[in-house]
Amino acid sequence: READGTVTDLDGDPWRHDSRGLVASNGRRHDEVLAAARAVDDERE
Repeated sequence: READGTVTDLDGDPWRHDSRGLVASNGRRHDEVLAAARAVDDERE
């Protein structure tokens, strides 16, 4: 977390080098960005 930003994996857990995906946002809208990223990931499967 840097400058109020948030970085997680697609499960909403803290990102690690071996995580499934990476989602970064300004922090205030992270839940919305995460939901959109998950929707795209679901379409790809």
